[in-house]
Formats: sequence, C-alpha cells, structure tokens
Amino acid sequence: MLVGNIAEITTLFVATLFNWDNPLLAVHILWVILATSTLPALALGVDPASKNIMKHKPVKTGTLFEKDLVWRVITQGIFVAMMTLTAYFIGASIDNPLTGQTMAFSVLALSQMLRAFNQHSNTEPIWKRATGMNMWLAISFIVSAFFMGLILFVPALQKVFYITNISAGQWIIVIALSLLSIVQVEIFKGFKKLRTNSGRTKLIEE
Repeated sequence: MLVGNIAEITTLFVATLFNWDNPLLAVHILWVILATSTLPALALGVDPASKNIMKHKPVKTGTLFEKDLVWRVITQGIFVAMMTLTAYFIGASIDNPLTGQTMAFSVLALSQMLRAFNQHSNTEPIWKRATGMNMWLAISFIVSAFFMGLILFVPALQKVFYITNISAGQWIIVIALSLLSIVQVEIFKGFKKLRTNSGRTKLIEE
C-alpha cells in the first residue's frame, strides 16, 4: 500500500509542479486505496512464510523498517508514478484528457493488483515461488479485477468515476505499462540477490 500511496502523491506532485492537467481525480485515488490496494495487502498478511526465511539476516533491534525496504518502496512508488504519468500523456495526446485520465487510473490500479504477486519474497523471482500458494491473494485479485471491470465498462459507473471507453490499442499500452512495474521489482530482486550471494562468497573465502 505504501508504494501505491507514494505513486499517487508523486503523480499529483509532479503534475502540480509543472502545472499539467490533473492525471488523477480524488475518486480514482480513493478507489485504488480501498479496492485495488487494501484487498491484496490483507491477503499478503496471511501469506505463508518463505522457505528460505532462516537464510535471511535478522532485522536490527529497534528498527521499524529495513533500509532496503525504505529504498525499495520509494523507488517502486516513483516508478509506478512515472508509468501512470506516461499513460496519461499517451491517452491525452492520442485522444483527449478524459482518455488520459482513464489510462492513468487503469495503470495505477492494475499495477497495484499485479504487484501483489511479486511481494511473496524480496529475493526470489515471481516465477520461482519461495512460498506456497496463497489462495486469498488469488481471490483478492479476482474480486478487485471484477469491480475494476464494472467501473471501466459499465456506462453508469463510468460517469461516476469520470472515465471513458478506451481502444484495444490503448488497453495494450495500459497492460504493458502495468507489467513494467513487475519487471522493475524483479530487476531489483535480481541485483539484491547477486549482492547477497557476493557477500556470502566473500565471507566464506575469508
């Protein structure tokens, strides 16, 4: 959820700083917080412990957040904000600001929903699950996707959320930008694992 909050704040801050049109409305942010962030976060709360948990260093006493965690949350939040702003400008330039807002809202929401699946482990890649299957996470994704579908495709709800229909090509852009947030996290994991393995190798050699 912190990543989503940072993404929302950064998106609005950058837009305000450069006097751009607002890429997100208050109703969009409220929906992302309540529906597409909260449900996956609750599901991750009952995630099985990692099989490699005993290999991890203990958190220092008196430390609320690990240094790596703070860095990871900030960088991921900024990256999602970049993808959200990119979606807005693509939609606004191709069509109109309403299309841009729809694409930005979709990228922000979908990124939050997808990112939950690569939060099982801070080091293991998404395709090499370090934990067992979390049924609640799958259910939360389906529920969030269902309600997002209602908002995006039901005309009455489109009016409430100030969004519009977008083309198939624009949907491809939305999905691609949303998936990039997963790629960014996996790259971060890869570098962290290489650094950890390198540290272990040096320790053994000594």
